[in-house]
Amino acid sequence: MLMKAQPVIDTIKSILEKIGAKSTNDGRSLDNKKNNFKIILLAPSKTVFDQNMAHLLAEECEHILLICGRYEGVDYRVEERCRKQFGERFEKVSLGKYVTLG
Repeated sequence: MLMKAQPVIDTIKSILEKIGAKSTNDGRSLDNKKNNFKIILLAPSKTVFDQNMAHLLAEECEHILLICGRYEGVDYRVEERCRKQFGERFEKVSLGKYVTLG
């Protein structure tokens, strides 16, 4: 079962509004102080989340939003929308070479 795109996108918007984050449509920041966030989609990827990445994220980000799908993951439109809207503040990361189940 695939998670629908719109509820995930609405949730991202709601969370970013609560922390006061803003972005432009091309992914550039409007105000660096209010854009101290990173959105990470947990999915199969070349980039693997490890201790070094955890330390880097802790140093550079005040807020980290982890998107974790269940079963077959999240609709690809979420990734497309986040890449377009948040640019370098969005990243697709793998947890490693194993399968996790809830």
